[in-house]
Amino acid sequence: MPPSVRTVTELPGLGLTLLAGPDGRDRPVRWVAVSELEDPTPFLEGGEILLTTGMRLPVDQPGVLVDYVDRLVDAGVAALGIGIGLTHDACPPGLVQAALKIPFVDRIVLRASAGLSASHPAQTKLATTRGPAAFICVGQTCSLPVTSPDQIAPTVAAVRR
Repeated sequence: MPPSVRTVTELPGLGLTLLAGPDGRDRPVRWVAVSELEDPTPFLEGGEILLTTGMRLPVDQPGVLVDYVDRLVDAGVAALGIGIGLTHDACPPGLVQAALKIPFVDRIVLRASAGLSASHPAQTKLATTRGPAAFICVGQTCSLPVTSPDQIAPTVAAVRR
């Protein structure tokens, strides 16, 4: 069984501090990847702890940081680790704020989904599903249709893993 983010962050001697995302502490860690790319997601498979110094992150552009974190969530990254000392003296506050703005389960989409962007993948699911249904969405990934209220909690739990 792979270690969890919690297991890795609690290893003595590493000096790791969790700054955002307590809901993700039990996610399994499959691999550790290192990247300074502005978009490392084409090279990730999910379940990674992604390590970076943040040298290419535009800390003065909050929208870019939110997009970066959102892409990592969509790619299934288990955690993001920022190396302190080379580029930044502390974790950039804008990066922490970006992570806090993107909860792990970000939407429960019901058939009456006012305000859902036209490009959101739930729109396709809504268009092809007949009858009442809901979808649990993380970033741009949505669950299969949930057709009964008693299925919502187990589906949220499954999506959060």
